[in-house]
Amino acid sequence: DSFTQQTFYNFLAFSAKDCKRFVDDLFALCHHFINSNLSQMDYVRKMHKRILLSCKDDKFISIKDLIKSIAKDEKKKVIEALKLAGLKPTDKKDHLPKDKFTFEAFYKFYREMLGGRPELEKVFNDIKGTKRNYLTLDQTVEFLNKYQRDPRLNEILFPHHNKDGTKKLIQLYEFDKSKQKIGQFTLDGFTNYLMSPDNLPTNIMTCRSIRAWTSRCPIISSTVRITHTSLGISSQDGLASRFIDSACCPGVGV
Repeated sequence: DSFTQQTFYNFLAFSAKDCKRFVDDLFALCHHFINSNLSQMDYVRKMHKRILLSCKDDKFISIKDLIKSIAKDEKKKVIEALKLAGLKPTDKKDHLPKDKFTFEAFYKFYREMLGGRPELEKVFNDIKGTKRNYLTLDQTVEFLNKYQRDPRLNEILFPHHNKDGTKKLIQLYEFDKSKQKIGQFTLDGFTNYLMSPDNLPTNIMTCRSIRAWTSRCPIISSTVRITHTSLGISSQDGLASRFIDSACCPGVGV
């Protein structure tokens, strides 16, 4: 559970061969580079899944255990956030029905626990201006190209964002269907995008392809090839996040 309070689990196998295979696969997952570069939304999903899997009851979630795992010193805040997210206890008063504890409900609870993000609202307001409460398609395209795209990127391999690609992002992360159709971003949709894998400082698909490529070549060969091509890995993988650093960095939860 922590560095001082650890929990140990014993696994039994029919043979040493099966046991070794299980351990090798387990550690391959634990130390996989993708697990070290997840998006903030992925971490929220992991938190939700962990709560579900740690429940002893198949039908209910103990509010007491939930408080302990989320914020044991802020009981009132957790209960209030549950109410605002529409997660009401059952007749037992100290339990939540497990079937109601969906990821969507947990995400609302998560947002209520944070109590809003004034710095995100400030960024959003600075982009949209004072005349409307959403980002237009043109404003979103400009934001992605000016502040979220590393200007050092090769324009052929990593082209600038356009309206068609940006509209697909809006349709993916904007909850308001009426806004989806006309390509407008609300604050909630904007926040969802900033927390998503599409906004990672490290492109996971690029890392996967680079890793597969370098594993087939000696290190010296890979170094020579990178030196003599336009794809400089150290300057190509990152996304510029100087405009909303606190919103993009994995160390700061949105």
